[in-house]
Order: sequence, then structure tokens, then C-alpha cells
Amino acid sequence: MGSITFLRGPSADELALLAGVEGARDAVIATDYAVMSDWFFQMVFVATAASIVSGALAERVKLWSFFVFTLVLTAIIYPIVGAWTWGGGWLSQMGFQDFAGSTIVHGTGGCAALAGALVVGPRHNKFRKDGTVTSTPPSNIPVVTLGVFILWFGWFGFNGGSQLALGSAADVLAMSHVLVNTNLAGAAGVIAAIAVSRPIFGRMICSPA
Repeated sequence: MGSITFLRGPSADELALLAGVEGARDAVIATDYAVMSDWFFQMVFVATAASIVSGALAERVKLWSFFVFTLVLTAIIYPIVGAWTWGGGWLSQMGFQDFAGSTIVHGTGGCAALAGALVVGPRHNKFRKDGTVTSTPPSNIPVVTLGVFILWFGWFGFNGGSQLALGSAADVLAMSHVLVNTNLAGAAGVIAAIAVSRPIFGRMICSPA
């Protein structure tokens, strides 16, 4: 389940190096990355998990209710799930790997969003009396397209940065593979969406109704 650490900060070796103690350099280098860079990385991860919930419950919950929900998610649920893998917990001991948070971040955020959606129920007028779904196509195609490109571009830094190191030829090669796979995955997603939307909706999903 991990452990609780208050006022987390740089390690003793990092503070010594900042103070000019050259003997601490080797110990800092041996850790592969700085303690606070890891903290910032995890902070962005947990914010991503919370943002998944906000997208599912947008305009259907009170602001303070969402704040309480987010507090429980980010302070209790996510740290425990993260410790299971990235903290050397039981999943890690079983050999489970999560490179950039596909399970820890998106799985946790998705489950939390589903729990919230079950509580608040469906959106008003989303379903007809006979149970069929009312189509809600995007109302602003340029903004939707811009959002896709922002996410696509952002994933390069996010996934590439998940390597957490760039100090060796192996790190450079690994990062290049990550960047190529990220781009191919995004392209494959677009093609899959187009292929599926045509027979279901009779049009491209990215085009106006």
C-alpha cells in the first residue's frame, strides 16, 4: 500500500550536492533521476486521473462535491494503486509492468469516473423513453480537432518523458521507440474511429452531422 511521507523533498545526497559537496555526485547519479522530478511526474499523473473524472461528470455535480471526490481519489485511492506497481507492491512482485500509466492512471481514473457516473445517472435527454440513445454530435468541430492535436502533441513529451532518463545510448533508443509507437498509436486510433463510424453513423465521426 506504500507509505506516508510528509513534507517530501530532495534526498540528503541531492541537498549535499546543491551545497557544493562533490562527493555526493555519484550517489545522486546512481538514483537515475531526481526525487523532486519523480514527485512532479507523479503529481501530473494523479492530476490526469482526476481529469478523467471531471470529463465524465462535467456539468452534473456541484463543485465542492467534485473537490471532495478528487481529494479522496488523489490522497488515498491513487497512491495505493500506484504503490502496487511503481512502489514495489504486490503487482510489481508478480511481474506486472505499467510504463506510462495506462492501468494505474487511466484504469484508476476510469473506474472512479464510472463510480461517479453510476451515482449521478445519465445526462438529461441523453436517452429516449424507449431506451434508445439520442445522438450528441460535436457542436464545434474546429475546437474538437484542436483538442485532438493538443493531446497528440502532448503525448510525445508525456510518453517520451516516461523513460525518466536520457544519459545513455540505450535511453535514447528506448525513447525513440516510445515516440514512434506513440505516433503510430494515435494514427491507428484515427483510422479505427473512421472505419467504425462509417457503418454505424453513416458518416465520418470527425465530420459535422
